[in-house]
Amino acid sequence: MTINDEAIEHLRTAAAAGDTRAALGWSRLLCLTAAGPAGPAADGAEGQTWPEEPWLRAVLRTRPRDVPAMTLLAGRLAQQIDYWRNMTELNPSDAEEFGEDDTTIGRRRAEAADLLARIRAADPERHLTGPGTAELAAALELPVPPGETAAGPSRDGGGHSCYVLEDDAWSGSVVHRTTIVASRPDELRWACDQWFRLTDGCGLSGSATLTGYAYGERVGVVELAGHFGDTGMAWDDCALPDLPGEPLPPGLPVPGQDLFYGFAARVE
Repeated sequence: MTINDEAIEHLRTAAAAGDTRAALGWSRLLCLTAAGPAGPAADGAEGQTWPEEPWLRAVLRTRPRDVPAMTLLAGRLAQQIDYWRNMTELNPSDAEEFGEDDTTIGRRRAEAADLLARIRAADPERHLTGPGTAELAAALELPVPPGETAAGPSRDGGGHSCYVLEDDAWSGSVVHRTTIVASRPDELRWACDQWFRLTDGCGLSGSATLTGYAYGERVGVVELAGHFGDTGMAWDDCALPDLPGEPLPPGLPVPGQDLFYGFAARVE
């Protein structure tokens, strides 16, 4: 699918009308954004709202054994846990204002654990998820069943490929860190454009970078500021690194990188 305003409107309309396939596709795009298309202006790392969550839940109400939907929701819950745990440690008063504490984090972890169990039951041969579920379990600090191990980032053992946008902005001794992890070039470009639109420039730092990963190794880095002009990114002049290997399935973490699929923001 070519991602443009017309395609987005068609996908969103179909999803709202109850098309579960469209809702899953719409969810996949939304998880790459801070607040969804045409969302509010980003306020540092606190612009994140996980707009894909209600759509994923709608898909699973209709198709409770949908492995891609369960995987994406479990992965996003893992990212939420990381986000809110980080906030409760650094800014407990802010977390309290959002109604977040150890109890709400625990509820997310319990739901993600249930989703992982359902994923394993629905996909016993791991045709759609593979060893990446072990990576997700590790991110959630859940036990990994015997025989299920993480895929090593090697050419012989496999390994997922992905693109990672990195945008770090410092304020004194505090860094606002934003990442976007995607596995398809068209979705990555669209997600970057959404982020740049929210930040009214080339990210919070003005010097965002794009890195390609394959088999656990960097295969190319692009400094995006050199391709940013008055009207936004000039993607036609920006060659993305070629990614060998299997694309990272939506929802799974990047092995060994402490990165979550989709948009992620935190303060450190």
